[in-house]
Amino acid sequence: MFAFRLSGAKLELEVRGIHPGSEAAIRITFSHYLAFFATDEGDLTRYWGSDQFKDGLVYEILEGGLLWQESQLPGLLAVTAAQPGVREWFISTSGECITVISTTEPLVCLAKNLEP
Repeated sequence: MFAFRLSGAKLELEVRGIHPGSEAAIRITFSHYLAFFATDEGDLTRYWGSDQFKDGLVYEILEGGLLWQESQLPGLLAVTAAQPGVREWFISTSGECITVISTTEPLVCLAKNLEP
């Protein structure tokens, strides 16, 4: 389960329920995000068939991701894609997935004292 907070160009994601029965949560912070897209993991079956997303939570997408797909359609994410240093990140769980377009790497840490 994801919760998110936006503050200016900062995006904070809280990921809970990483392990069944666990209350552990991870906080993922992008200090300068440009766009994000959230969907159910069932909408990304093409990704799961690739076997590239099995042993982690946060992945950098170097080619063939959402940013590339949208750049094939004129007028979609054109301003975002033109930003210097833009990178794509994919956060995967067994429930939801989020793609983040950012100019910064995410900071990933164990989250404490989260609101329910």
